[in-house]
Amino acid sequence: MRCYTHFPCSDVNYATATSRVQPLLWIQDLCHLAKPMSIEFEWRLQDELLPESSEPAAPTPGRWRRMARAAVALGLILALLGVGWHISRERNAQTELQVEALARLELEAITARDHELFLSLQDPATPTWLATQDALFWEGQILPPPLPGLAAVTDATVGSGRVVGDRARVELLRTAGPPSSPSGAFRVARFYRRDAGGRWLHTQLDPAYAGHVMVWVGDHVEITGYAADAVTIAPAAADLERVAAGLCVHVACRTALPVHLVFTGTLDVDVTGSVLPAPLLVGVPVDQRAQEIWQAALRDIFLEKLLDPASPSQIGQ
Repeated sequence: MRCYTHFPCSDVNYATATSRVQPLLWIQDLCHLAKPMSIEFEWRLQDELLPESSEPAAPTPGRWRRMARAAVALGLILALLGVGWHISRERNAQTELQVEALARLELEAITARDHELFLSLQDPATPTWLATQDALFWEGQILPPPLPGLAAVTDATVGSGRVVGDRARVELLRTAGPPSSPSGAFRVARFYRRDAGGRWLHTQLDPAYAGHVMVWVGDHVEITGYAADAVTIAPAAADLERVAAGLCVHVACRTALPVHLVFTGTLDVDVTGSVLPAPLLVGVPVDQRAQEIWQAALRDIFLEKLLDPASPSQIGQ
């Protein structure tokens, strides 16, 4: 601590006027008194700030008991969560087996041409779905080929199922290819809904699985499809654009509008219209052979429209 005044304590002038002598002497005495006090104050403050001991305090028995109880409680919670997860997984596995069995029964009804059994497995909640399935059954198009021009084998193998709440999805493996040519493997997704009575029924495409609608735009082709089919459609769009770019240099192609291919069709509408069915519903290529078959069939559809200026831009119109 220091004492700050207008008059330094060592420079007090005792020869000043009488009226100023007493104040100056009082200030000087105050300064002399303050100096030793400041030293004592700083020394005591440092003593009070020193820690009593630098060693950490040892945990008390009560603290050890609380820590042990917390560890036991945490272990019990984790064990209960593990048991709950295991029970839930077992229930889901049993439900998945039920849905897979339903898919097999539906395929058997299609193969045996059992119309009554087939319709009993369809979801009546959507009238258009039931009516369309009835029409497709008599047309033999319950499992239409992945693309027009391909021949599909009716027999299919039921793959794995997945259940989320009252919705389920089952994957089928089927074969398709050009007539009288080797076939490739394609994957099909079929969707099911559990009704109020607990029955699982074949129903229309789940919009949450299909995702939002995407558009691939090029100079000669424009393709619309679901996000779930992007892995299939994106390379096909690039392939068609390369084919058109190389071909249109030598022959006359339509230049006003690109050829528009739409893959947003679902099996609750007639697949013979202007909109092609989504690949995820009729066949996504699984192996290299299937990929080549699918792209070759798509090129045939595309080139037919590209080289015919009188044809409409959208397939099927």
